[in-house]
Amino acid sequence: MGSFMLIRWVVLRACFIVLMAELHLALGLRDHLLIADLLQGGVAGEGEDDGPPVWEGLCKASVIPHGYKCDEFHVTSKDGYISGLQRIPEGLSSGDVAKKKPPVLVQHGILTDGMSWMMGSTKESLVFALADSGFDVWISNTRGSRFSKKHVSLDESQPEYWNFSWDEVAENDLPAIVDFVYNQTGQNLHYVGHSMGTTIAMAALSEGLLVDKLSSASFLSPIAYLTLMTNAAGIIASDAFLGELCELLGLDQLDPSKILAIPKLLPNGQLATMLFNNVAKRLGIDLPALEAKLISQNCCLNSTAFQFYIDHALQPASVKTLVHFTQTLRNGVVKKYDYASPDLNMKHYGKPEAPEYDLKNISKSLPLFFSYGGNDDLSDVNDVNHLLDDLSTHHRDKIKTHFVPEFAHLDFVFAINVKEKVYDTMFDFIRAHSLKPEGEGEG
Repeated sequence: MGSFMLIRWVVLRACFIVLMAELHLALGLRDHLLIADLLQGGVAGEGEDDGPPVWEGLCKASVIPHGYKCDEFHVTSKDGYISGLQRIPEGLSSGDVAKKKPPVLVQHGILTDGMSWMMGSTKESLVFALADSGFDVWISNTRGSRFSKKHVSLDESQPEYWNFSWDEVAENDLPAIVDFVYNQTGQNLHYVGHSMGTTIAMAALSEGLLVDKLSSASFLSPIAYLTLMTNAAGIIASDAFLGELCELLGLDQLDPSKILAIPKLLPNGQLATMLFNNVAKRLGIDLPALEAKLISQNCCLNSTAFQFYIDHALQPASVKTLVHFTQTLRNGVVKKYDYASPDLNMKHYGKPEAPEYDLKNISKSLPLFFSYGGNDDLSDVNDVNHLLDDLSTHHRDKIKTHFVPEFAHLDFVFAINVKEKVYDTMFDFIRAHSLKPEGEGEG
């Protein structure tokens, strides 16, 4: 095992050094600080986002053009971050507009925003399918992403703005958003998260948050334990990039959209194409093989929707959030952010080590739905089973698992058949745990 880990350590660092070398050669760079600028957001204004203008809002950009009603809201967390929140109150063919619909809050994963749910056809989009199925849909956007960049006193250009991990999202943003939806609708809501959207909800629930205002929680590609993750990009990030390069360069955020396309240097993603072609060549594999290693073996992606996602929906994340995930991968446990210093941990937590999230503390009576794939190299089946073992004492009639053997991580958002394979089953689960019109309680 020791030899294997050493070999993996050497190979992954070699891959990363090749990638950075190619970036230097491609751009003729001599100053590592310029690399830092590129990773965080381009060079002095290069590579401006060609997606929808922020001031238009997600409703105007991606919901109303499809014929759906949509309202924009903003929610301020207790630490001052202002999150954009959208509401689709009804579907295109709502039978009874006045009827109280079960509210559903939808939370995306890392490095994207609420637009990720709207890339494909309206029939396969989670938010539109929910609305057309009779639900009152609320779309959350994580702090730091396009529609959630504001703060009561900080600006995104300040390093202090990015001084957060997913701990703060779980502790501050999510409870504020859930409270807001609850107060707006007067009903307990259903929660649906994908990837990091599952992580923050499970962390909050394990701390006793949210549970009094939720009717159910559904987790798509749940991310808790990462011990057996085999995704090459994630392993490279853990073993070579985040723990070392980000600290070396003083990064506070990482913006993938600026890495993949810097228009005035090499437009339309040519930079990324050139880099990855050269890396693949040096590794003795073709580009599709490298893409498979760096992304995932998704079985059923809508290629048009996925390309639009790459072009328009990638969003920055704080380096601290990314480091937090690499700590989970290395440590094999789900813990709060580790400051790697007993003194700093003591300052933040009152103890020298970062405390664990005890997932066994999630309320046993809260209905939970888990859908995961057999081909997911981020949310590995055995890691999901580890999570389910933690929940083995959960009330049996309150937990449902749904396994899709051919699905990988992004299929749960972008697959051409995701509604049939996953969403319809989840909708039935949500209906079964929604209050009946007469208020008879849960089904």
